[in-house]
Amino acid sequence: MLNLKSLLLRPYDAVSDLRLRTSFGKTGNMVDNQTPNLLLRQESIDTYYGENVSKVDALPNPNLRWEQTDQWNVGIDGSFFDYRITAGVDAYYKHTKDAFDNTLVSPFNGVESYVMNGSDITNSGFSINVSAYPIKTRNWSWLISANYSVVFNRINTKTANKYKIEQYLNGAAIMDGKSIGTFYSYNFIGLDPQNGLPLFDDYRDRQHLLEGQPLDRIMDRVGVVSGSREPNFAGSFYSTLRYQQWSLSASFNYALGNKIRKFALYKDVLDGVSSENNVRKEFTQRWRKPGDELHTQLPSLISPSDPAFQENRYHWSAATPAATQGFETFADNYWMMYDNSNARVVSGSYLRLSNLALRYQFTRKQLKGLPFSNLALDAAMSNVFTLKSSALEGQDPTQSGFSLQTSLSLRPSFTFGLRISF
Repeated sequence: MLNLKSLLLRPYDAVSDLRLRTSFGKTGNMVDNQTPNLLLRQESIDTYYGENVSKVDALPNPNLRWEQTDQWNVGIDGSFFDYRITAGVDAYYKHTKDAFDNTLVSPFNGVESYVMNGSDITNSGFSINVSAYPIKTRNWSWLISANYSVVFNRINTKTANKYKIEQYLNGAAIMDGKSIGTFYSYNFIGLDPQNGLPLFDDYRDRQHLLEGQPLDRIMDRVGVVSGSREPNFAGSFYSTLRYQQWSLSASFNYALGNKIRKFALYKDVLDGVSSENNVRKEFTQRWRKPGDELHTQLPSLISPSDPAFQENRYHWSAATPAATQGFETFADNYWMMYDNSNARVVSGSYLRLSNLALRYQFTRKQLKGLPFSNLALDAAMSNVFTLKSSALEGQDPTQSGFSLQTSLSLRPSFTFGLRISF
């Protein structure tokens, strides 16, 4: 006879464990060496005056408030089918009020920057973790584990902080309404068909529109937002396949949604190519003659003795007449602009097989008569391969042109091991 009650209970038998978690926290933070009073430090006796001298140890900062952070977390964990599948979901919301900013100030104050409460920062996101045993027998087992996370952030700044051009280009500037890590690039529009020099929409023929404007407004006009250095989605997954005493493990990690800048190309050759130093292979694809601009975006190399080099050595905003008329310098030269243009921005998304390992585990029966309680042989390989944008041309996606030094791409490495316990 059909038992209706057993049918109703059967779905619940699949749930081995189920838990709900939640928490709330409020924290405060204060920067070291900040005080509402002027602090003086007595120095040793000055040899010229023959008296003790004093030195400013800390400038007064009476209006500085505590940085306050509220964070909510909620999570749920579950195990199913006799713990063959486990899963967890976590979500959080984090709001920081009166975040500290190192605001640039006039050098007449005696310092270059001053700590202020400048921004409100909101971070939120969620992560998912899943582990499962599709196969689990005496001789065979297969474990799959994966995690996935999403992060959203937004900045509301209260101060008109003055940043340097490098900070807008490398994503260090905190901009109102934009996410952390957002960076600008110069708007590259092609190569000059006469000499192969890079061309930009830099308002050279409309300079009056930039006169007296702060650097943030200038970048809104001459630059383009290229994206964020921080990925929108990131995660990893892991798999182990076991047959008797053999096991094969593989771990992957990935990131999606971020943008990176390729390493600077013209920085090291700006003053001429030297036979003592290597140059980048990319230069073989540079502009060399009229018509090349139709199938390459790489500017030409011009000798420092060429008159065209001196004419373009300095950007118009860095020239003396522009500086005397109240223009903010937003570029050093046209080669520097190319290295920091949107032509050098590519996707930073990737999938990497970071580790691959094979192990043979000896049994107690095999170790009988030997002075070992445990013995295993390992062979492993790291940085096995990376799936990434072909536009990177060998550059590793976890490295970017925001750093000052060019780094070698990650290479595979091999290890062999013997694990012994007595």
